[in-house]
Amino acid sequence: MVAESIKKVKEWCMDNKGDLFIAGIIFFTGLSGFGLGRLSVDLVANQPLSVIQPNENSNTSNTPQAGAAGGSTASDSRVFASRSGAVYYYSWCSGATRVKEDNKVWFATNKEAEQAGLRRASGCK
Repeated sequence: MVAESIKKVKEWCMDNKGDLFIAGIIFFTGLSGFGLGRLSVDLVANQPLSVIQPNENSNTSNTPQAGAAGGSTASDSRVFASRSGAVYYYSWCSGATRVKEDNKVWFATNKEAEQAGLRRASGCK
């Protein structure tokens, strides 16, 4: 029974070669168009990063560094804490997004934050 079904499918494919070829072209054209559309969206969404090194002579303890997207860069070694909190965060920590911008207190280094009596947040590796 399975052998007969395979034979019927092969015969149908041989009889409809032209139609299957056109259907294949239409399918792969649509698939490639979709892929190119997704690729163009990804290229626009991913802005390049820029690293801004802090100037040693400037007072940077109260202002965040801005990267290409306007936020702190991933290589930013500065830390911040909530005004009422007991822990400090790096910009990439999971809990960092819960601190409102108005409540952030910035420190130049983690040692400076520890001298202020803060400890590193458990979500910061």
